[in-house]
Amino acid sequence: MLKLKSVNPYDRYEKDIAKSRVKSFLADNPNPAIRQRLELEVDKAFDKGLALYVEDGGEVCGCSLIYDLSNEGDYRFSYQELGTMRIVKNGLGLQEMLAQIHLFQFLLDGGHPDQVTIFAVVSPHSPSEHVLRDNLVMKSWNPVQDLMDLRARSGCPFNPDKQVLRADVNCWSNSQHFLKKLHKHDYIFSCPKGDTDIEFDISWFHPCQLDADILIQES
Repeated sequence: MLKLKSVNPYDRYEKDIAKSRVKSFLADNPNPAIRQRLELEVDKAFDKGLALYVEDGGEVCGCSLIYDLSNEGDYRFSYQELGTMRIVKNGLGLQEMLAQIHLFQFLLDGGHPDQVTIFAVVSPHSPSEHVLRDNLVMKSWNPVQDLMDLRARSGCPFNPDKQVLRADVNCWSNSQHFLKKLHKHDYIFSCPKGDTDIEFDISWFHPCQLDADILIQES
């Protein structure tokens, strides 16, 4: 059985160990088609509780990091990038699950897609585009100039050869239905593909949230 884990950003010891393990996993499993992000951005994903990783037999076999590209002190708008996602077990099904869990986290936080822009940058016709466009139904989107400047300052300017996809209000709502459909009992879920189960060990998650009446407030 796989185990999905989050990081408590307030537990420095736990956070530093998880960060080191995930960085080692990424170094051991490079993707030459993807630019390496600045270490500062990776650290910020852990510091803000926006990092997930997957274990198989105690070994890291996957991770997903959200990069917060918002202007410091500007609480009107938030830009959250579905960024580094590396999977070596259960492939695209697990990739979809991780993306849906990130969306569900923002749904629980009570944000709204008009203020919290969740986006991803993918290569056209890639497996990642298939998962995010066809399965999560994220839409093509032209990033605003403010975000273009913020991403350039983070060391990773937008590549004109790649597609930018954005999660709309339906994507947010569908994340709850997606997870509920895969829920078996307690903290155990089925992986979207294959016959593997996965246990959620996520600090902010409780199974009762799957049945909660979560309303996306008007912006």
